[in-house]
Amino acid sequence: MVSFCTRVSRLIAGIAVFAALPMSACDSFTDLVPEADDDTTGPATDDDTLSPPVADFGEQVPQVVPFIPFTSSVEAGVGYACSTTQGGEIQCWPAISEEWQAPDGMARRVSLSIGWGAACGLMDDYGIQCWGYYSLVELLDEQVPSGLYRTISLGSHHLCAIRVDDRIECWGWDAADVLDSPEGTYREISAGMYHTCALDQEGQVDCFGCGRIDLGYGPEDTDAGQCDPPADTFVQIDAGAFHNCGITTSGDVLCWGYEDQGECHPPEDVNFTQVSAGYKFNCGVTTDATISCWGVGHYNTTDAPDGEFAQVSAGLWNACAMTDEGDITCWGNETNGVNDVPPPP
Repeated sequence: MVSFCTRVSRLIAGIAVFAALPMSACDSFTDLVPEADDDTTGPATDDDTLSPPVADFGEQVPQVVPFIPFTSSVEAGVGYACSTTQGGEIQCWPAISEEWQAPDGMARRVSLSIGWGAACGLMDDYGIQCWGYYSLVELLDEQVPSGLYRTISLGSHHLCAIRVDDRIECWGWDAADVLDSPEGTYREISAGMYHTCALDQEGQVDCFGCGRIDLGYGPEDTDAGQCDPPADTFVQIDAGAFHNCGITTSGDVLCWGYEDQGECHPPEDVNFTQVSAGYKFNCGVTTDATISCWGVGHYNTTDAPDGEFAQVSAGLWNACAMTDEGDITCWGNETNGVNDVPPPP
């Protein structure tokens, strides 16, 4: 049944370590970088911890690009997963084919497609690089706008990113109007299957896409309410395939959009610090550092592992979580051996 989810569970609001398929709460850099009409360009230095790259804003005086630290995190996709270390090293598994090999270089953040098969990374020079299925990667690479970016999120056939001046850029296949991004400045973005949601500087959510398209799966109409966010103030959002979840400033979790079997109903009386939305299920890190999952439990996706974790990512039919020490556990569908996590690099 298509429904707009309004049931809430009282939660502790917290900044997510990383949101899946991607999504975490990011600091605003509006005061550091001026708004600009021109594309931003400029290389990063080798030691950007001491001297961040400088962006050229055309006729304006060049400004220092805000330093974005490398983040240790894991992302689950479609029979494929990637992780980054605090040193920026990328590791992806399983080894499907040569085109799926992670690129050389350091990544500040990795974003994975929920729908088909690609991965994109925000690299150490604040540029974007994608790998995976050739046709999708070619589409994304051919259209990438020039400039510097600070966060990215990959949908099924489109990629959205926030530039260092906090503006949104989207490119790829414009099915269901997924490239019609809003004006204004934003601090966080999360792409679903054929829609995207963004969190603005005031904590309001804007969602776009959701145009009519016959998928042959999921809801009968791609507009299942996932582009109609609640009028609340959020600190973190995450887009799933056809639904979204977010943590409000009051500590509530709200989910909205398509609901099949309870994916928009988080457990009651459980407090979370981070939530990740997958295909038809969600997982979150609770305040006692355990994982709780709900929704459609195909392939045991909602059977979270025991132990304490710092971050979780829900993909198509599997999920992965990372501890404070960087250890990774994956569960759910074992396509291609995706749950066999390799040793850290």
